[in-house]
Amino acid sequence: MLKQKKWLTLAVITFIGLSVLAVALLLVNRAPDPRHESNQSPPPAVSEPQNTTQFTAEPDKALEALLASQVVDRPGKYGIYVQELNGDKRFAGYQANEKIIAASTFKLFLIYAVLEKAEKTGSFNLSTPLAGGTVLSCIESLLVISSDACAFVLGKLVGWSALNSRLHEAGFTNTNINNYTETGDTSGDKYTTAYDEALLLDRLANGTLLNQEHTEVMTGFMKRQIHRQRIAGGLPKGVEVASKPGFIYEIENDSGIVYGPKSTYVVVLLSDGSEPAVLAELSASIYKYLHGL
Repeated sequence: MLKQKKWLTLAVITFIGLSVLAVALLLVNRAPDPRHESNQSPPPAVSEPQNTTQFTAEPDKALEALLASQVVDRPGKYGIYVQELNGDKRFAGYQANEKIIAASTFKLFLIYAVLEKAEKTGSFNLSTPLAGGTVLSCIESLLVISSDACAFVLGKLVGWSALNSRLHEAGFTNTNINNYTETGDTSGDKYTTAYDEALLLDRLANGTLLNQEHTEVMTGFMKRQIHRQRIAGGLPKGVEVASKPGFIYEIENDSGIVYGPKSTYVVVLLSDGSEPAVLAELSASIYKYLHGL
């Protein structure tokens, strides 16, 4: 009897041991194999930092309406573009692709093309002698007092015949400033658009148009220009502006960078049949809108 109890106890122990082993093997078989990516649990999600700066993807409708309301009932033709450089980067235009005679604002494109060639080729620099002065003194007279005396000679450094195509390649597709014959006489007018001039000034302000030295040369002379009746005429006293006006016959133009206390922006005001006081009113309205006044 005692012998039978011993065998029964041994059988129970054996059964329990085998059961434990079977369970262990089952758990091992179900455990994920770390060698197989598909068997691994996904890593915890990591929140990506979000860019909280919001930039305007469409024209500012209120600014667009403001520009239109200022000129729609006035005589003449207008091309206007505003591009904010900081903050929300608001922008709007009014007939911004309308071709208008550039008058002396063409000098912005001329100087850009000349300085770009100097940077790319090294064939001349700001100290190169030119028509009784230097390249630098010529640029100064073009931007500060809007002299025409050396413009034709300066353009020869690039080649007037190549100027329009070079400007088009750079993205200023509606601007044509070569209206010279081979003898230096003019035939027709120089044309541009508010959008093209705004594009050039936007690149100039952001340092992508020219190198740092040439950027500072252009903006420095534009801040000193003496014809202040248009964009500058509509700004509060003390607000800095780098601008280039152009006026001839019925053409009244001004293009510049306004360095306001809250908003820095490009503004281009082109017109055929307007007057300086109207452009000053436009400038004032744009300034007040962008500064929330």
